[in-house]
Amino acid sequence: MTKTEKIIAQFKGHEFQTGSYKTPEFKTFARKFKNAIQEQLGSGDEIVSFNTGHFYCSGFIRRIANLGRSEKYIYFSISDVRFFRNEWIGSILVRTAKGPQDYTGGRNQYTDLKNFGTVVDQIFEGHAFTILK
Repeated sequence: MTKTEKIIAQFKGHEFQTGSYKTPEFKTFARKFKNAIQEQLGSGDEIVSFNTGHFYCSGFIRRIANLGRSEKYIYFSISDVRFFRNEWIGSILVRTAKGPQDYTGGRNQYTDLKNFGTVVDQIFEGHAFTILK
């Protein structure tokens, strides 16, 4: 079973505890979510920033092309897991970015977790893909 399949099996339909701080269960979820994304990335891609907000996650992925001469970035984000249950499985925001702090970036697109790596690769390669939402 892949890390992606494991996190879906463990947290699909899960009702997260709410609070004014990041709960231990959310911290576990965020770590596993990051691992599932990392597992799907190509060998030339890396997560350069991963942020856990108040029950949401976001980050930047970098691809180094042409023997390190140019870099491309993608921003990704999931909504608050307490109020948008299972959105993290089927509606991950992805878009191009100019760098690892460009939160406005390109056109908003969405994918599901199972196809995350494929969609990231397609965006980096400049190909269109079917928006899943």
